[in-house]
Amino acid sequence: PDPRAVFPPYIRWMLSEPMAAGLLQNARLRRFFHRLFKPKAPFYPDLYRFIGQYITPFVTPETVAMEIGPGGGRWTRYLLNARSIILVDIVPQFYDYIKGRFPEAAHKISFYESSGSELGGIEAGSVDYLLTFDAFVHIEPPGIREYLLEIQRVLKPGATAIIHYGDIGKAEAQRPERNFAPMTAQLMDEFAAGLSQLSIVLHDRNFLLHSNLIVFKKTG
Repeated sequence: PDPRAVFPPYIRWMLSEPMAAGLLQNARLRRFFHRLFKPKAPFYPDLYRFIGQYITPFVTPETVAMEIGPGGGRWTRYLLNARSIILVDIVPQFYDYIKGRFPEAAHKISFYESSGSELGGIEAGSVDYLLTFDAFVHIEPPGIREYLLEIQRVLKPGATAIIHYGDIGKAEAQRPERNFAPMTAQLMDEFAAGLSQLSIVLHDRNFLLHSNLIVFKKTG
């Protein structure tokens, strides 16, 4: 989401997206702005808490970061502090757009065109931090299971993976226009149990009305 959506147009034009996101990561300011401006656009305060809790602390100038399903770079912008960024997608047309959107970081962004649920071109044990947001909501459960095995392979020991996925057990996820894959929290737990080198740090089943968040750490 564009963090400026909480503000009315006469304020929004003065704020850059990073500036607005920075303001909204403060819980008290977030509540204040929301009550003051009463935005009509969809507003998810927890997503700004998510940035501050699950992205910013992990992405440093020493980090090798990977994002699966970057699309147009909505979440990629929060990874730009990393030493290098590997973007994985099955749609290579996004890549030129992302390079143009973040020209200052183009030198440290590389791309891998996956043929499906595979990361075969990524070296084992090479990634410090992995993020995927909104992509897994459309991937069938067998594909998610295959991706998890690949994520386990490419992460370094001690690395963290942040995975957002849809939960068809929630009414909001069942809306036809969402076109969510039939994934559930129970299935995710079953898949996680088969990962010998990934331990669950958090499995938040209340993250959003239609989706969940799971955080893995790779053991030594």
